[in-house]
Amino acid sequence: MEQVKGFKAFNADMTNLYGQPFKENEIYRIPSDKKLTAGTKGTGIHFTLHLEDAFHYFEAIQQPVKVARVSALGKVVTFNDPFEYYGFYDICATDTLRIDHIMTREEILTHMLTTPGANLLTFIRDYKLENNEIEQILTRFPNNINISLAIDYYQRNDKDTYYKFYGVKR
Repeated sequence: MEQVKGFKAFNADMTNLYGQPFKENEIYRIPSDKKLTAGTKGTGIHFTLHLEDAFHYFEAIQQPVKVARVSALGKVVTFNDPFEYYGFYDICATDTLRIDHIMTREEILTHMLTTPGANLLTFIRDYKLENNEIEQILTRFPNNINISLAIDYYQRNDKDTYYKFYGVKR
């Protein structure tokens, strides 16, 4: 069976949303009596194919999180989150998942700096950046108004950013 590589976010203490602890280089399986099902309420161990999507379910803009590179070693189902307006696609669940590597902040940012367009905007929206990380992004994309606006709005919490840019009064 072919491995599927992806990403999984955790609370800062390496637990998932249900409090289950995870460790690097460990393999996790769903109970053998459970059938793998898709969906955010499904039976599988969830992960995403794209790093920026992993932050969505952990409110990483509000709290510290950890992210791991993972490998699905068993059956995999891929699905879309039907309740998400912005379209979180390629969410996966597997019956067997290995935690390959806990990424550092530097590794996360390096990965995202090579990720194009809307994916980087999603990352800016969903992951709390430190000031030096914001500066690295702005230095890499000095003339990208969409990135500048997203940083002001989501990272610097200037909720009037778009109104000011478009000349609209509240």
